[in-house]
Amino acid sequence: RRSCSSAPCGIFGCTYFSVIDVAMGVLGLWIARLVTREADRRFQYGYWHIEPMSLAFYGGMLMVLCVYAFFDALGSLLDGGREVDLGPAIAYALVMTVACFAMYFYERRTSRAANSQFLHLDAQGWFEKGRGLLRSARWTDARVDSAKDHRPTA
Repeated sequence: RRSCSSAPCGIFGCTYFSVIDVAMGVLGLWIARLVTREADRRFQYGYWHIEPMSLAFYGGMLMVLCVYAFFDALGSLLDGGREVDLGPAIAYALVMTVACFAMYFYERRTSRAANSQFLHLDAQGWFEKGRGLLRSARWTDARVDSAKDHRPTA
């Protein structure tokens, strides 16, 4: 078994995903501001075409990350699993849950003001991530309690 401190895995994979997601969120906010601009000399028909291109880029980045996560998980399963130190993972999940819901409310308000489908989609993504983190924290808590109940006694 390998531990999470010795290889890119669980919490680090989640960190990669979060970094890409934050970068795409910032890009989305910039694009939403750009799309609301009037046409100019360089872009006579406006900036509307940038939004679908950024959605395609975002989808491609997520696909690459999913392929990475799949092969990392497969390698971990073939190695017999990994031991996880739940202390840092729970703290990270708590911080990320608060951040996800904060980004959801901010981007939802901004997407309505800018009438941006990209920001609307990204806001829904933040909501689902926050909800998923809450669900996984509940599951982790139940697993820890279950493991304590099944510990051999001396």
